[in-house]
Amino acid sequence: MYPEPYNSVEAVKKICVNFEHIRRVDLDRVLRLLRVEKNVAIVDQCSLYMISFIAEILTKDNYANNREVYDACKNLLDFLAEKSNSEITGYQLTNLLQSADRDETFIITLQALGPTMCKHHHQSFESWRSRSFSIIRRYLEEVDVPNQDPKKIIDLYKAIVKFYETTIDGTKNPELLKGMIPHLIQLLGNPLCFTQDASSKSLDIEFGKVMQKTVANIFRTMDDPLGFLQHPPYMRFHPDELAIAHLFYWVYCEGVCLQAVPKVYSPKFVFELSVALMCALLESEHDGLVEKAIKLASRLLIPLKEEKWSHLLLELESTGQFISLLATTIVYNNTREIRQMALTCLTTFILQFDTTGVYLILKHSLAVQSHSGLKGYLITLYKDLIHREWGDDISEYLKGVHLKRFLSACCRLKGDEDSNLSEDSEQIISALNLIRYLLLKDQNNVTQVANWLALLEDSYLKPLKKSITLSRNRLEQDIRTPIDDQTMPKGELNLMVAGEKVEPSSEEERLASLKSSLAGLDVIESVLSRVVELLEEK
Repeated sequence: MYPEPYNSVEAVKKICVNFEHIRRVDLDRVLRLLRVEKNVAIVDQCSLYMISFIAEILTKDNYANNREVYDACKNLLDFLAEKSNSEITGYQLTNLLQSADRDETFIITLQALGPTMCKHHHQSFESWRSRSFSIIRRYLEEVDVPNQDPKKIIDLYKAIVKFYETTIDGTKNPELLKGMIPHLIQLLGNPLCFTQDASSKSLDIEFGKVMQKTVANIFRTMDDPLGFLQHPPYMRFHPDELAIAHLFYWVYCEGVCLQAVPKVYSPKFVFELSVALMCALLESEHDGLVEKAIKLASRLLIPLKEEKWSHLLLELESTGQFISLLATTIVYNNTREIRQMALTCLTTFILQFDTTGVYLILKHSLAVQSHSGLKGYLITLYKDLIHREWGDDISEYLKGVHLKRFLSACCRLKGDEDSNLSEDSEQIISALNLIRYLLLKDQNNVTQVANWLALLEDSYLKPLKKSITLSRNRLEQDIRTPIDDQTMPKGELNLMVAGEKVEPSSEEERLASLKSSLAGLDVIESVLSRVVELLEEK
């Protein structure tokens, strides 16, 4: 037993008064003193000034130069959180949380605040509970992901997830649980969603665990995330679309708490509700998020394979935005696997519509897209659609005036006859293949294509033939005329290979590019000659 002077609040104050020269042994002595059975009653009295005292110690300098003292403060905070029943303790810990200037201090305080919060349930404490949620959110907003160690971010999130778990476990007020919902969902957004590190398997596993626990906590506070989106309750803060999109991804793609989602929603309704969320992921231009958007869309489309959507759905702004963002990903994303995933997803999405819808999407896309490869692919989709629906009752959007308009959109040369055809080779070849298919397939003029063959020949095929000749002459002349690498101004010669601009860095590469363009012209001329032969037979 300690001497009597140490069995009092004043004794604790005496030890802690000179915090600038405090030692680990002093803090351990305080802790031993407070743990004495007869002194436990004074903990609430001590906590009033001890938390302020601890706040002075938990500084960057002590973390760097006096870690023993820093760590001892954690033990004291944990003890105060366990033993103190004072309402003031909760307020002081919340203030300490707000003033935390480093992750370690934030985590230590959060670990003490959780148990303290669970001791007080009456309405007067709702404000500081809500304040603690807001402090956590604002702290996370300041995290600089590019310059932060992913492991430190995950460790921070582990503490936050544990805090919310403790709070949920100890909360008896349903209104408080409802107030947690937007803050819990926002945890799935920035910065956590940008933290996943595919190069580290262990970190990737930890990232997944944090995400799964967060989603599980969300479902402990609500059982219908779709209902939350449809009719969000009045709240001062609402989670952003990036965070909600991750909630949908982890539920529908990873299957976390999927069994808890109400079964009353149709797959189509779920997809329609998710389109704006997938657009938010695609707009981020972050490969990890873009990949999640594509996976989520592909997953939600699976149960809709046998269902055709009305073209009226295209009137929704989010639908057009989704198509545009997928097209942008296909053309500009640097990762080949993501480009392929996006192309597959876009194809599935387009073919989900009725024939009218498919036609409208393809025709509009031809008008707004500039990439030759993508335009060529869309033209081929239209040709395949005609083939699948061929018959006397073929849709009006695959014949007559609509077919004429589609051909006008895809059968046009960019610039004059002297322009570089290599840039648009894929579109040109696909357009010629469409014409050739119609000439071979439509012997009875079901599509009425024979009505405008003369116009098509004069406006497209003849200018194309002339352009091939001019382009070939120019390319052959360039091949015969070597250019000195040292005297060639940078950027003077721009070539197109497979629809992509390249700037040769050597004479060898320049010749290879020119010969590749020449080979592309040979392919165009070969397909054109077959079309011309069929026209002559008509």
